[in-house]
Amino acid sequence: MTHMRALGFAVWCWLMAVTAQAQEMTPTPPPAPSDAPASATSDVPPPPPADAAPTVPEPPPGYVQASGSVQVSTAGAPAAAPAPSDRQPSDPEARRRFNIWLGLGFGDAVGCGNEDPDSPCAVDGAVALTLAGDFRFYPHFSVGLEASVWGFAVSDQWLGQLDGMQKSADTSMSYLAAFGRWYWFDKGIIDPYVQLGLGFGGMGVTVTNEAGDTYNYSAGGASAQLGLGAEFHVHRAIRLGPQLLMAALFGNQICEKLNDGKQVCRDPEKNDKGEQEGNALAWRFLLVGTIMLGDR
Repeated sequence: MTHMRALGFAVWCWLMAVTAQAQEMTPTPPPAPSDAPASATSDVPPPPPADAAPTVPEPPPGYVQASGSVQVSTAGAPAAAPAPSDRQPSDPEARRRFNIWLGLGFGDAVGCGNEDPDSPCAVDGAVALTLAGDFRFYPHFSVGLEASVWGFAVSDQWLGQLDGMQKSADTSMSYLAAFGRWYWFDKGIIDPYVQLGLGFGGMGVTVTNEAGDTYNYSAGGASAQLGLGAEFHVHRAIRLGPQLLMAALFGNQICEKLNDGKQVCRDPEKNDKGEQEGNALAWRFLLVGTIMLGDR
């Protein structure tokens, strides 16, 4: 009887030990979510999901990384590309604001010739020279000031108002005018243009004969010019090209002087051939070199 009680007590102890071990191995379920709102004073952010990609903090404004190097930009966003009118002088085909140009070539007067020694326009050919500067305020337009002169060759038989053999004769025409240019293209290897000018001009004649007598003739008035040309880019700051131009003189005063006498001035009249005095029309063909100055 005593042995039966001891065996029953041992079995009961073994069952109790197995039950306790099973309870320790059973996982405890997580607590149910609470419907209460999170505390407003909590600064701890919720943990990210297990499958979420790692986040990379955004760089501060002005930080740019390219080609393995770090660059700092002074602006918050990259600068926009410059407009065509804002091209920098690093562009070999860009034109700059200020231009100075010099031209040299030949020309003549229309309707003149040295076949008639008594003609008031007994010239045949001329050397032409011009000096100018302009400001290109817009890619297709510029304005400037120009001074030009023609030095004409005169017939050896022309005497003007003198008698006897001619010893020397000088005939010239000049003008000083403001002008504007219109360029077809904004940039390129060739830069063609049309030029229109308006200003004041004049022509002068001095003849001396073998006897030492001298005759001076001059006419002055308004002048208008129309030209066509083109510039070729030969250097970043140098342009070179031809120019063809016509210049008209509308004399409003004629002045004459014989030897050391008093100069007499009068209004223009028509001569014996029906031609209006003081008017002239000349042309020229030049090779013009332009030096560009300024930023663009």
